[in-house]
Amino acid sequence: MTVEYEYNGVKYDRLEDLPLKEGKNDIKIIVTSESGEDNVYTVHVHRPTRVIEFERTSYDLPIGKNHTLPYKIYEIDSDGNREDVTEKVSYKEVEALFEDSLLSEVAVIENGWIQIKPDAQDLDKETSLKVSYDGKEATVQIRFTQEDYYVSSPSLDYQMSLSSSDLVNNVKEITLNTNLFSRLVTKEINGNALILKSDQDKYIKIEIVSGSELVTLDYKETNEMGPNSLALLVTALKEGTVKFKVTMGAYGNVLTEPNQSLDITLTIVKKKVLVLDGNGGIYNLLTNRYTFLIGENESVDLSEYVVPYKESDVPCQVYKFLGYSQNKESKVADKGLEVQEIDNQKVVSYIVKDLEKDLTLYAIYSEELEEKEPEKKELWLVDIPLFHNEEYFSKYNEDKVIYPGAKGYYTEKIKNETDKTITITNLILKEDTICTPNKGCLNMGYVIRFYPKEDTRATYLIGGENKYEVLNKKAFSINDSENYRNMSTNDALGTRGTSRLNISNQSIVLKPNEEIDLFIAWEWAFETGDVSDDLLDTQIGEYASQIKDTLNDRYRFYLGFQFEVEDICAP
Repeated sequence: MTVEYEYNGVKYDRLEDLPLKEGKNDIKIIVTSESGEDNVYTVHVHRPTRVIEFERTSYDLPIGKNHTLPYKIYEIDSDGNREDVTEKVSYKEVEALFEDSLLSEVAVIENGWIQIKPDAQDLDKETSLKVSYDGKEATVQIRFTQEDYYVSSPSLDYQMSLSSSDLVNNVKEITLNTNLFSRLVTKEINGNALILKSDQDKYIKIEIVSGSELVTLDYKETNEMGPNSLALLVTALKEGTVKFKVTMGAYGNVLTEPNQSLDITLTIVKKKVLVLDGNGGIYNLLTNRYTFLIGENESVDLSEYVVPYKESDVPCQVYKFLGYSQNKESKVADKGLEVQEIDNQKVVSYIVKDLEKDLTLYAIYSEELEEKEPEKKELWLVDIPLFHNEEYFSKYNEDKVIYPGAKGYYTEKIKNETDKTITITNLILKEDTICTPNKGCLNMGYVIRFYPKEDTRATYLIGGENKYEVLNKKAFSINDSENYRNMSTNDALGTRGTSRLNISNQSIVLKPNEEIDLFIAWEWAFETGDVSDDLLDTQIGEYASQIKDTLNDRYRFYLGFQFEVEDICAP
């Protein structure tokens, strides 16, 4: 018995040799018996159809950056079911070409992705991009545009201090945030204008339109933030008001959209200098003097600062601090500037205000010796990626994750890399938050816990299991300033607020090379059952819709540690 296959009038010995087309195929199977009798059978074979497609019919692509466009290859069976086989087909079998061969580079870089690199010559051009595979084609319309560039600054109304003291450098840093540059930025000074450029035919111009005699303007070229955050250095020369005009341009065009220019006002206020001089003593291992600038209606509370100490020749003994005096050689503290002991802390309870001239207060010590107290230190973690959501960020390239009901966590590893025992005595939680008139502040709640060494039970520093403590309701809110208003009605939407909370219910002892994991969980509490909280969330949401950036940019969380380091003088 023999078997043959006939397809389109041609006979084949093997079924796999048949050049089947996509879709329906009629195949005759000829079976010849040993007696020579033929039996013919007809079968219908469906070869799946493959198609290549773009996900969209058109794209607007800004020039000056690389773009990746997705494509898909589908296999369709006889019932019309589609299977994505993009990963099964080598990208080397796929070709991509522009209709206009003079346009910039285009290439298939990996399965499912085409890369396009448009530059200035492509601006305002429209074309079609064709992708082909195994005789199949798909096209998409491409229009090359100018990117929606922007420039912004944390504020449009700045203040800075001016002092004649050699202890003050009279320099203020103003940050410009922009997406204009992606490469190294260079500077050029032209009269009253500072021009920042890149080799991509783009620039930002900062011009002093009034008050040029009051300041000098420069650019901080050693900027760790990269080309998206530009640090301007303003040096004050005289008291007064300076106005800056910030404009930008790209590819020979001046950009004129509302978010592509800024009018910035800088008010320079002359202030007096207050110096707390250790006078041979020190405040901590790094500081022997504090310098403050005090203007009208401003003050410095000396009780908020640790008192200095002066080392003696006797181990673990220091000269007794008496207070401050305007006379460096005095043997006694001035009246009102004597040291006191309040709540087991040595402080100078005095508020300096209404200065008419610069003032230096010198620390005064007696000849009497006393035991040196363990030095208290403070460390702030101010760049915690607490609200970062990697999945959301990788998909949308932004962190819009703060909203009512949102929650997350972050683990901070704390390691003692010294050769001495460190005791964390106090934890400080601080937030720069958003408050609304007569409603309250954003209800951000926290849980902080750690596991003591060789203990499987968590120690909670704030909150508890699934119990979030709203920081602004536990802490004292201060610095309500910088009003935000509805851009259409000018109604007050909110203010900037700062909450600070000290936690000292549990000390954390770390021996040399020991480490712990500090677990920080957060939640925007919104189902509190309080109607006023619902109104608050609504008002903050309205506020968020009026600003260009996100709530992530307006809400900041800081974590501080106060700690002591073991020394030979400890009892």
